[in-house]
Amino acid sequence: MSERINDTGLSRFLAVSMLVLCWYPCARAQQEKVIELDHADSLMGLVIDGEAARRLVGNVKFHQGKIVVSCREAIHYKERNKIV
Repeated sequence: MSERINDTGLSRFLAVSMLVLCWYPCARAQQEKVIELDHADSLMGLVIDGEAARRLVGNVKFHQGKIVVSCREAIHYKERNKIV
């Protein structure tokens, strides 16, 4: 009988451990980091479909956490934390 109780306890422990291990990466992914502009030769503020945006032109470089992106031109929607 005591072996069965231990098996049940172990099964619960493993089930809870698996839930935590599966949940943790998803929770971290939802903690969105802000996109930060490092450089642009030219920056112009504009409104697109009622939303404030910035047009970045020339040697554009920005980062989000450890990810760094460089391009010639981009539109930055700061409120949505999005670059296109």
